[in-house]
Amino acid sequence: MEIGLNKTSISCYKKVYSGNITREESAESVVPDVLPDICEIISTNGMVYLRSKEPAAGKLSLSGTVSAIVLYLPEGETCPKKMSVELPFTISAESAAITEQVLSTASVSLSYIEARAANPRKIYIRAGLCARV
Repeated sequence: MEIGLNKTSISCYKKVYSGNITREESAESVVPDVLPDICEIISTNGMVYLRSKEPAAGKLSLSGTVSAIVLYLPEGETCPKKMSVELPFTISAESAAITEQVLSTASVSLSYIEARAANPRKIYIRAGLCARV
């Protein structure tokens, strides 16, 4: 009986796409009835939550939400109030080399976030996102 060792090397990992994608998301939100009217916006902070990475033929889609916190001073009060707003986002990277079998790594960070009051009951929020794929 003869025993032999067959050695075959398979290239299974290779970079098919690498890049940075920037995107701006905006939303308007109404101040809930349980909160007082806005007099002045003090601060806006946010956190990015990446929910899914879905590869498809020629395209990689990233989706998630930006959880924004707006700290504002109500009319006629000295104690600030907090309001939470969720901004959904979808970012796509396109390349012919992307297939359904691609294992992707991606991170999404917040470049900037700002809020402004349109009137005492409505605010506009803008967030800049940078995705590294």
